[in-house]
Amino acid sequence: MDAFEGMLRGKSYLAGQFFDIEDCALWPVVRDIIREVGYLDETRFPSLMVYYHRVGKRGCVRAALEELAGATRG
Repeated sequence: MDAFEGMLRGKSYLAGQFFDIEDCALWPVVRDIIREVGYLDETRFPSLMVYYHRVGKRGCVRAALEELAGATRG
């Protein structure tokens, strides 16, 4: 997580100011870690937490999560 915190420091997304395929790979991992552990220390990982919330609010991410939830329900 420290490595990702460093990569995101001063950026909106991994590639800079634009959402890219790298974010599609990283965000679900961060989400799973937060779901498993229950939290991430916002004082230790401030850039990562801002990123997590920013990406989670994106329409495409929300739509994908809704689609996945529907698929698991049957």
